[in-house]
Amino acid sequence: MRDHRGIQAVSLLATAAGAAAMVLFAVSRNVAPSDDAVPAAEIGQALAAETLSRVAPGGRVVVFARDTSEFPQPSADLALSAFRGALAKAGHAEATLRLVAEDPLRPLRVPEGDVFDILRRSKAGDVVVSFLGPALLSEEQRNALGDGPRASVVAFCPGAIPAVMDLRRIAGMGLLHGAVLARTPVPATGKPSDRRPAFDTLYRRADAKSLLEGTFMDNAR
Repeated sequence: MRDHRGIQAVSLLATAAGAAAMVLFAVSRNVAPSDDAVPAAEIGQALAAETLSRVAPGGRVVVFARDTSEFPQPSADLALSAFRGALAKAGHAEATLRLVAEDPLRPLRVPEGDVFDILRRSKAGDVVVSFLGPALLSEEQRNALGDGPRASVVAFCPGAIPAVMDLRRIAGMGLLHGAVLARTPVPATGKPSDRRPAFDTLYRRADAKSLLEGTFMDNAR
């Protein structure tokens, strides 16, 4: 029997990732952070904290991020730089970068074949980090991986991804162990604030337990 829920999850990823791509593109057009800019450095540091809590001594860290050499995205670069800086400060070896070259208006998506290959060759204590949303694999790829020990997966999930993706199910597949998630936007009231939004008002960290139990949503706090 075909895994219809898996097919549905792939479809949801395309929808969520498209919305997320537009959000990141709009944010990253400004070279200098504006007062209401997404706190990019904090995103990178939070992803690093999730990574460091899972990587074993000598474990390998592989990072999937967008290649911004052709289409500059300062906020994306800042988040990645902060991530790498936090790993270095903790004394961890330099992460292996896998840069994905795509137009910034195209949907955010981690290349399934590349993720499968990394996970297939990984070991317990390694970590795969995605700045491009959660990793999804086909049913065939998941079956080929089996149930043996392999790398943990940490992902940045911006925009609508936490609301429309079944992250609980993805975590149950062993494809998500930690994340930085966009919070549900709260409608603005009164006069606009002149303060830069704090990281905690825009994003939250989620560990494996909250992902598996589905308690990572704002209304489940």
